[in-house]
Amino acid sequence: MFDTLRRRLFGTAYATTSATELTATLDSHSTHPNNLTTPLDTALAFQPGLADETARAADLTAYLGTLAKRAGELGEADLAYHLGNAQELALALQASLREATLATVPAEVAR
Repeated sequence: MFDTLRRRLFGTAYATTSATELTATLDSHSTHPNNLTTPLDTALAFQPGLADETARAADLTAYLGTLAKRAGELGEADLAYHLGNAQELALALQASLREATLATVPAEVAR
């Protein structure tokens, strides 16, 4: 995860000028896992995965903020606008994941 973030921040990740190729790349990332390695038989079983995803959402939020700021500095107003919107959505995702993670604590323990 951190290696991918590092490559993106330093601009060493793959880029293309072809909209068709980029669309195919984006579409290939839209897959969902077909099976889970952990049985989700209690709310507590959701916790490790949700905690990990909350951390990933926090990283994404910070990354998008950095990109939005830099796009603005470069005068790329349209790009900065869309990145700012994405950052807001990532922040909302992070908050929702945090609440979902907290909801995994059994009620008798949470008191």
